[in-house]
Amino acid sequence: MKLWKIVKYWGYKYFQYTAVLFLRQRNGGFMNQHLVSIVLPVYNGARFLCQSVDSILSQTYTNFELIIVDDCSTDETPGIIEEYARKDRRVRTILHSQNQYLPQALNTGFDAAKGVFFTWTSDDNIYKPNAIKHLVDVLVQRHDVDLVYGNESIIDDAGHVIEKSNAIASIGSPEEIPILSCVGGYFLFRSQVYFDVGGYESKWFLVEDWQFWLKSYNAGKKFVRTKDNHYLYRDNTTSLSMTKAREVQERCLELSLENLRKHKSKYTNEIAMRAYLKCVGFAYRLNDKKAGIACLDLAQEINRDALSWLKPEILEWLEEG
Repeated sequence: MKLWKIVKYWGYKYFQYTAVLFLRQRNGGFMNQHLVSIVLPVYNGARFLCQSVDSILSQTYTNFELIIVDDCSTDETPGIIEEYARKDRRVRTILHSQNQYLPQALNTGFDAAKGVFFTWTSDDNIYKPNAIKHLVDVLVQRHDVDLVYGNESIIDDAGHVIEKSNAIASIGSPEEIPILSCVGGYFLFRSQVYFDVGGYESKWFLVEDWQFWLKSYNAGKKFVRTKDNHYLYRDNTTSLSMTKAREVQERCLELSLENLRKHKSKYTNEIAMRAYLKCVGFAYRLNDKKAGIACLDLAQEINRDALSWLKPEILEWLEEG
């Protein structure tokens, strides 16, 4: 009789264990063991900051830390982030005593991060509720993947989705990273990637994200793109990419040429040729014909027919005068 009671007791315990196990799996319990560090650098971003932070705090994936790095804002930003930190223990704040610009703000945030997965977002962009969960699912299930990214929708200042082609970047396949910054704003990567490649470089302010992807790609990190679209990228007229559009183009041209000089041998001929032709495009938008012709010559050294890949308006510009 005692043996039966023992069997019954442990049978009941086993049932309890398997039931809890099932519920945790169904509700994403095991996924929630992976801490995600989300860095949000901000400089005078009070206008849209609450929308961005609220979208993070509303995530269905709840095991994250939000590290807001205030890069010495002079508007209402400090008060806003202090209030969020007071209300939600997942919010951590770091204040720069002087403006150090975006690359250093990112490094400040990630150097303080404790998560196994890293990402960052801007003070004017918005996550949809399942955004982080979808990205975590990929990295948990795909141990061979170092970085996952997905699609995004472009919104205007009022938050309405608009159709607009970005002249600098668009979401593309991983093999196109040497050509343009195609990862976008919706991504997640393993924390080890950050430490392996050495973080963000102040030298490449305005193109720090592309330079980080290039470093990671050239180091052999595996990128994968999903079809998910859980991110709203704001086409904000006061953003750096808009107010410093020409300087961004100049930096893109400089970065691409330096990367090709150092790493062209790692790429296929087609990718290298297309990267040089993209530089022709940067030169076209800068109206720097000398640079455009030089980049075209480099493309034609790889493929004599490179000229046929260019858009008619760029061809016409090259042939003028």
